[in-house]
Amino acid sequence: MLTLVRKDIAVVAAFGWLIVWLVAPSYLVPAIAAARTGRVYLWVNVAFAAAAIVSVCLLDARSGADRFIHSLPVTRADVVRARYVTAIVLAIGVLGIGTAVGVIHVLAAAPSGEAWPRWLAPDVGLAYVVVMALLIAAYLPCYFRWGYGAGTIVAAVLLAGLVIAGDVAGGAMGAAPPGLPRGLAVRLTVAAVERWGLVAASIAGVAGGGLLLAASAALAARGYRDRQF
Repeated sequence: MLTLVRKDIAVVAAFGWLIVWLVAPSYLVPAIAAARTGRVYLWVNVAFAAAAIVSVCLLDARSGADRFIHSLPVTRADVVRARYVTAIVLAIGVLGIGTAVGVIHVLAAAPSGEAWPRWLAPDVGLAYVVVMALLIAAYLPCYFRWGYGAGTIVAAVLLAGLVIAGDVAGGAMGAAPPGLPRGLAVRLTVAAVERWGLVAASIAGVAGGGLLLAASAALAARGYRDRQF
């Protein structure tokens, strides 16, 4: 399984020129712009992490890697688990990059003595973890069941429905505190941190995300087992 994860990372690394000339500017420009207010900075990072995960699936589909992989002594469950690990690694990597970019921007642009911005607080980082767990759990079963094309469309419709429902529910909770990104997941995560503390809420969030991803991986493996190539 780790060999498959290294393969995914190697594929991304092989397109380093694309990352330097296209992907990095496409992230840094909106990220720096979003950091001026911070209200959508979380969602810029979520979108970039989602694009990175989908890109790995796209490269596999375009290169026909699925057929090659299944000529090796690996099970379909191994392939599924490896892609989940890759997705988690990419999500963590984007979180690290986003945090670094945000901190550098604040240190460079904020006046001395100004309070640390709300959108760069640890509980917002925890909200990112929760959102990415939901996104991965929704996308990968669709990808493994229907392939890149149809699976991405189905996942996009499903995620759009979740976003709309979450936005409506978040709006019903009233206006968000100043500087806090919008979204139901953010509001619930912040409320959990305020009630239980950051450590307990983080343990609960990571544990809940892990259980969700485990259930999603089992569903993806089942769908992939029945898929024909």
